[in-house]
Amino acid sequence: AISASASVRAPSTSPVRAVSPLTVNAVRSGSPILLALALLAASLFLIRVDYDWGCAGILIAVLGLGVRTTLLQVLQRARGEALQRETSALKTIAWTDALTGIPNRLFFTEALARLWRGERSRERPAILMIDIDHFKLLNDRYGHPAGDGCLQAVAQALQRALVRPDDVLARYGGEEFIVLLRDSPEAGVQVVAERLRAAVLSLAIENPDSPDRIVTVSIGAASAELTDENTAVRLVESADHALYEAKCAGRNRVILGTERSYHQTATDTSITARRRRLLLPGTKP
Repeated sequence: AISASASVRAPSTSPVRAVSPLTVNAVRSGSPILLALALLAASLFLIRVDYDWGCAGILIAVLGLGVRTTLLQVLQRARGEALQRETSALKTIAWTDALTGIPNRLFFTEALARLWRGERSRERPAILMIDIDHFKLLNDRYGHPAGDGCLQAVAQALQRALVRPDDVLARYGGEEFIVLLRDSPEAGVQVVAERLRAAVLSLAIENPDSPDRIVTVSIGAASAELTDENTAVRLVESADHALYEAKCAGRNRVILGTERSYHQTATDTSITARRRRLLLPGTKP
């Protein structure tokens, strides 16, 4: 028994060499082609002996290659379309605000970049910066679920108030929204901004601790011709500056930035924007 057990060979501990995925794919892809070529070669030899069977073999080989090529093209096209759908779905998720369902700040930034880079860069777009007045008071009184509901209602009201399909509404962050109006004169910007303010006002969402006792918004607007990235950045800063002025003027109003304030933002350090965000409801700057 001892000798028998000693004669049993121990299992090998040397690792098994793995076959590379490239080799496996090459074999899988090349095997049908090699089979068809082998059939074609055999048919060419067979045609000297039996013409009919040789022609049949050649026909089968050619049809097999054609069918395989067609199937591969169909599968590749289907995979490409599925990949495009998945990519589009991922972009939609990445560019959509989860709470309100409208585009987010990333989408707005991309839309603004496409505008000044594209053929229509000589248009005169406008930016509207929108901030819900005394939103913290509503959150503190009713809680975050009520605040989320307010954000959703305001976003829907703003979206309905925008008439042109090319105009972009996005949630900029917190209780701030931003609108990109394409090729809009100052008079038209003022009209659109007032329509957005009135749309939120008509919701009549209760906010008892605010002076108006309902939810209102302040809007800062600016328009300018875009030529490069710097002018696009200054346009957003100018709208942000106008929004701060609307807050200082008493809220629930629209302030349209002037040409002077737009050019002033080229050297402004955005101190006013930081002051506006630190400003507590009910206090004066």
